[in-house]
Amino acid sequence: MLPRIPTSFVRKILMNQSSKDVDIPLPPKAAALLITLEKYVLPLLYAFLAYRRFQYIQSQFLAYHALASRHAIPSLSQGLYFADMTKQVLLFALMAYTGITLLFNRPPASLPDKLKHVIVPLAASYYLVLYGSADYWPVWLRTSLIPAAWRYFSAVVGVAFSIAGYSIAIWALLYLRRSFALFVSVREVVIKGPYRYVRHPIYLGYLLDLAGLLLATCSPGMIALGAGFVVLLICRARMEEDMLAEANPAYQRYFARTGFLFPRPRTGN
Repeated sequence: MLPRIPTSFVRKILMNQSSKDVDIPLPPKAAALLITLEKYVLPLLYAFLAYRRFQYIQSQFLAYHALASRHAIPSLSQGLYFADMTKQVLLFALMAYTGITLLFNRPPASLPDKLKHVIVPLAASYYLVLYGSADYWPVWLRTSLIPAAWRYFSAVVGVAFSIAGYSIAIWALLYLRRSFALFVSVREVVIKGPYRYVRHPIYLGYLLDLAGLLLATCSPGMIALGAGFVVLLICRARMEEDMLAEANPAYQRYFARTGFLFPRPRTGN
C-alpha cells in the first residue's frame, strides 16, 4: 500500500488562516483580469513550451540516428533512448493539451478571491524552470547520491516513473476538459475517469514524474527542489478543495469517499 503524504505541516506553513501575508484579498476586477490572462495568454506560453519540447525531440532523434549510422549502439542504450523519447513525447502532448484546454475552458462560477489562489498555482506550474539552474550549482549539490553501479538501473526506473506520471496526468486532463484551470477557482466538479479514485490525479502524475527525476539524478540540490515542489503542490490542492467544498455541497460527499493523491484503501463490510 502506498504511504499517505502528511499535509498538516504543509498547511501550517503555507495556509495558516491567521497569516495576513497569505490571505491578502484579491479585488474582483483584478481576479477577472487574471482569469482573462489565464485563458488567452498562458496558452501561448504552453504553446511555446510544447514547441521547444518538439525541437528537443527532433534534435535527439536526429542525433541518435546519426550516431547509429556510424556505430553499433548497445541494446541497453537503445532501450533507454526509446523509453526517454516516449517520456518526451508524452511531455510534449501534456504541454500542448494543457494550452488547448486553458484556451477553451469554461468561465469559473467563482473567481479566485485571495492572492494565494494565483501565486501558489503559478509557482507550482512553473517550478520546473528552477531545474534548469542545476548546471550552476556547486558540485556537491549536483552530484548523484546513487552508487555508480546502480545509476543505469535507477535511470531506467526513473524514466518508467515519469512515463507513468505523464500518462496519468494526460488521462486526467482528458476527463477534466473544460473544467481545467490554472488558478484556484470554482468550475464543474468532475468525478469520472481517474477522479473516481483520487481527487487530484494530475498532481499524482506530477509526483510520479518527480519521483522519476529524483531516481535519475538524486542529487542533494534536486532533493531540496523536489521537497519544495511537493509543498507547493499539496498547498495548491488543499486550496482547491477548500474553495470547492465551500461552493458545492456535493464536493463534500465526493471528498469523503475518495483519496487525496492516492486511492483510498477499501474497508471490509
